[in-house]
Amino acid sequence: SDLAESGHSLTLSTCQVEFSLVRQHPASSGLIAACRARGIVVLAYAPLAMGRLCARPSGWSAPGWGRDGSRPRPFGAAMDADWPGMKKLHEGLLEVARSYNKTAAQVALNWVLCQGALP
Repeated sequence: SDLAESGHSLTLSTCQVEFSLVRQHPASSGLIAACRARGIVVLAYAPLAMGRLCARPSGWSAPGWGRDGSRPRPFGAAMDADWPGMKKLHEGLLEVARSYNKTAAQVALNWVLCQGALP
């Protein structure tokens, strides 16, 4: 607001937001479309949901933090609160990945690209 009132102009070229299959608000709120309409590139922060959308070879549990993995992650804790939902999303992601002979990460990144953002 102060910048606009000062008479100076600033051209915004990128907008970095948390965006993934888990965090879809930038698309559903219209932010990505508004940025694209103004020529602003949207950069997706954490397009793999901080690793949660990558293949997990053994079992499902909230990812740990620290050298021994015994502490909860300091970032993305809200995602860890709904592990059953995350597991269901990941199983669907793996099903799509297998049908196209791709990895879960490749499918998740492609989804971000198809929404108009750069991973």
